[in-house]
Amino acid sequence: METTAAPPARGRMRSLALNLTLLAVSLMFCLGMVEAVLRVFDPLPSRVRGNTLRLNTNIKTTFHNTGIPRMDPEIRVSRNSIGFRGPEMPTDYEKRLSLFTVGGSTTECYYISDGKTWPDLLSKKLAGTMPDLWLNNAGLDGHSTFGHAHLMEQILIPLKPKAVLFLVGINDVGAEAINHRDSQTFGDCAGCPLLRRAFNFVTQNSATASAALNIQRARRAQKLGLTHRSLDLGDRPTAAKLPSPEETAALKTRHTAALEGYKQRVERLVELCQSNGIVPILVTQPALFGSGKEPVTGVQLDNIIANDAGQDARTAWTVLEWYNDVVRQAGQKQGVTLIDLARELPKSFDYYYDFIHFTNKGADAVSDILARELSPKLQAVVK
Repeated sequence: METTAAPPARGRMRSLALNLTLLAVSLMFCLGMVEAVLRVFDPLPSRVRGNTLRLNTNIKTTFHNTGIPRMDPEIRVSRNSIGFRGPEMPTDYEKRLSLFTVGGSTTECYYISDGKTWPDLLSKKLAGTMPDLWLNNAGLDGHSTFGHAHLMEQILIPLKPKAVLFLVGINDVGAEAINHRDSQTFGDCAGCPLLRRAFNFVTQNSATASAALNIQRARRAQKLGLTHRSLDLGDRPTAAKLPSPEETAALKTRHTAALEGYKQRVERLVELCQSNGIVPILVTQPALFGSGKEPVTGVQLDNIIANDAGQDARTAWTVLEWYNDVVRQAGQKQGVTLIDLARELPKSFDYYYDFIHFTNKGADAVSDILARELSPKLQAVVK
């Protein structure tokens, strides 16, 4: 009896289908193994799983600093049982003038040892006029107003502090406007598109997807010059020319949506405080980049390159000031105490180890300004 061979095309299709099936099974197996490993040991530990904060608590870290010459060679960083830098919650917490400082890396001050950060120094300088003050540093490196809203809702509001100080701005530059991600940030994603809800579910429940998302966030921060690095002003490349007024105006147009989103998020943070009996305090974001001659090095700031995106320092400051203006306007509109640190802190190389992060001396200068402004205002608004 004769048998008829399968047509060559059909055989190739079966072979292709088998290979694709094997590839899919292999990928699923590999992803499963990666997921299992990351759940047991995460080589890139993060404080965020999807959009849920998971702070490290009760830890003390001492590391040797070899990458930033103008900072201490040995740096000590401790976290209390809440996951913040500062003393443990006192037994009479409800009776104390409790204040949390909220912001990104310029608040957390990871490269400054315990006791030398500006929140630490601010607490000491206010102690004379506010002996019942209890202050904790709730700054989280890399966080923007997206993350601050999560921090408020998940951790700070349940603690019922008397006041929260927000130093915000640098991590929001260029961030997208209010959209479905913001809706989820503020606890409601029921109206999100299916793909957005699926993305949120995956990053929330998968260690692999969450790690990939955090790597993407870190890459964006590096491109914007928000990562920690040593700065030599005299060795910086310079821009061939500065933008014209027309080019600057066009740049602001491109930031319109991001500025509107930032405005809504800042106002939302204030509302979260006020609706929960917490006094909000807004602080504008200072930076070393800008215009004019830096007094320590004598370097003309205007056309030096300020970030990995190739933006000159004058333009980088112009852009940051658009975001600071949003904070100023929010303070005025919502009747909130505003400290304009961006304008009060001098642009001194002594105060920064890169374009945005403070040296020990810079942290001391920041605490001086905040203590001077807060001493009369905080007592008045909290009473």
